[in-house]
Amino acid sequence: MSRKKFLSLVGIFLSGIVGFGNFACGHSNPVPIDGGNISDNSIKNAPKEIKSDELKKFSLSFLEENAGINLNPEEMIPRGKYFLSAERTETGAHFIFECDRLDSVPVLRFEKDFDSTALDELQKIIREKNIAAVNGHGKSNSALGVFIDFDAEYLSGETLSVYAKGGASTVPNEWCGAKVFADFFIDKMGIKSEVTSPLYRCSYTLSREDGRNYEITIKVDPKNSRQCILSRKDYRNNDKPTVNEFLLSREKIEELSKVINAYDTKGWKDFPDADEDFSEIESISFGFANGKQIAIDSQQKLPPGGSELIRDVKNFLTESVEPAG
Repeated sequence: MSRKKFLSLVGIFLSGIVGFGNFACGHSNPVPIDGGNISDNSIKNAPKEIKSDELKKFSLSFLEENAGINLNPEEMIPRGKYFLSAERTETGAHFIFECDRLDSVPVLRFEKDFDSTALDELQKIIREKNIAAVNGHGKSNSALGVFIDFDAEYLSGETLSVYAKGGASTVPNEWCGAKVFADFFIDKMGIKSEVTSPLYRCSYTLSREDGRNYEITIKVDPKNSRQCILSRKDYRNNDKPTVNEFLLSREKIEELSKVINAYDTKGWKDFPDADEDFSEIESISFGFANGKQIAIDSQQKLPPGGSELIRDVKNFLTESVEPAG
């Protein structure tokens, strides 16, 4: 197989990604609303104004089902079940961030202590988004796609609560969305590089002028999302490739995800070719479950870190495939 033909076959083909919706202010989620009659357990006399700014406890559990519909994958949070918690302590505040990304392992959990000003920052969001306007809301039906359970307690004894479960029609129109709180926790706790959409597929290819080409690929097993498939294809000109393939724990692709996330790949696309010839070309391509995709090669004018990322992915996959012989 020629190098040119070989490279033309390299790319990312992501499929079977579940449909999502986004909890956003003023917009309904594109999820089923045919869950029957809505059960309304709202607290009708819940106050629509909170006087205190001294937050004592905060908790938010929610389901994020977005798939990037009209969204930039760079701005999305991973699909999954989330739990956010902040509580005032004797010395400051204790924050917890937990995310079960549903189709990956392990569950992400982070804890961190701050001084009490962190609660002031959180309260500022609550007030700016006017959560009090939907205080006491509690609706559910038998549809799927939405889950929101918000609670806040103040030193004054005042409380806020919002609950919605089922279809989009259970969410109050004034609800600002869970993402604003998730983004705050992620930024405040410094865990952005850890909280990413699961890596779905990654390939490294080496193309030589003499036709001795090979490709190493790791991808989520479509039959079992708890494991991944690692394969190596060796090409000798136009001969049928030799293939070694075996199964590994899903944790292997999670490890590679950390390697990739160590680099800031935001905006990496459409790089021009370098003004030189290469006797061999290395390339990598990878994609995440939220639709983000990257493909770069060593004959391009790459941004800072591009060559190092190719090297690190190559080393990881090469070392991983060695047991296949």
